[in-house]
Amino acid sequence: MSKSSLRPEQNGRQWLVNDIAGLSQAVTEIDPSKYVDEQAEDAYEQALAKWPVMGRLMGLVKRSGK
Repeated sequence: MSKSSLRPEQNGRQWLVNDIAGLSQAVTEIDPSKYVDEQAEDAYEQALAKWPVMGRLMGLVKRSGK
C-alpha cells in the first residue's frame, strides 16, 4: 500500500483515505491505483457548485470527464 493511501493522526495511528485502500489490504488482487474514488469526485464537484467564489480564489477548476 502506498503512503498516499494513509492519513496520519495526532496519536500516531494511520487511517485509510478510502474504502478501496482498505479493501486492498485484505484482497491482494485489488490495485487501488486502478480505481477512481467516485465519492471524492462528487464531493469536489458539489463543493465547487456550492462555493464557486471560494473555488475560484483557491484556483480550483471543474474536472471534466463526467
